[in-house]
Amino acid sequence: MDEELRALTERLRAESAASGVPEAAAVYDRLVATGDQDELAAVLTEPGHPLWARELAAFRLGVAGDRRAFESLVLLLNHRDPPRCASAAHALARLGDTRT
Repeated sequence: MDEELRALTERLRAESAASGVPEAAAVYDRLVATGDQDELAAVLTEPGHPLWARELAAFRLGVAGDRRAFESLVLLLNHRDPPRCASAAHALARLGDTRT
């Protein structure tokens, strides 16, 4: 696990736990563990997912080179929270999309 992913997962684990939603830990664990890019992409398009889940899905897709993460990563790049911006920038760089 690279340093950027480790920092992201630690931050989002804490954020999901602080959400007060009982199933948040299970959702977090599933998103960290899954290798199914379609499952991650669904988090970006289906309504009702919290920001931390969308960020985790977008980051994982971006570093895997899946272009479905592009729009979400650009939105996160412009977020007011510096750690979110940094994670999005890292994933966008790894994505290698010509639009960036």
